[in-house]
Amino acid sequence: MGATWTSPGWCPPAVEGQPWYRWVISFEPTPENWSEQSELIGGPPAGADLAAILTDWFRNRGGPAAWWRLQVSPMTAPETVTAQVKLRFAEPVQREVRRLGANRVVVAPTFYTTTELLPPTPTQLRARAKREAAAAASPDC
Repeated sequence: MGATWTSPGWCPPAVEGQPWYRWVISFEPTPENWSEQSELIGGPPAGADLAAILTDWFRNRGGPAAWWRLQVSPMTAPETVTAQVKLRFAEPVQREVRRLGANRVVVAPTFYTTTELLPPTPTQLRARAKREAAAAASPDC
């Protein structure tokens, strides 16, 4: 995931002469595994309300119900965490899809949202019965 500059962003802008900071928003899909969702390069976290920034980002961008984290670290020492907030969002938020351009058509449905599982046909049922009968008749090794 590449970082983007804070032109209009959700973190304080980087000011000339100040050190740059890496602002990362991620969520925890499984224990101790954080999945980065957004990253910006900005100014220092002094005076910033991290909880409000994370809550606003989640409401605008959406995401699953999980633990979410906003972590700020200096660009010169990315392993050093300068500021951090963790929040648990109990309700998922669906992300609104925004399309650019003059022709803002509806986003095409995915395979998973359009797939319909049909019941097995009589031929498939007979084939399954034959396989199960053959498996039952063969001696176990």
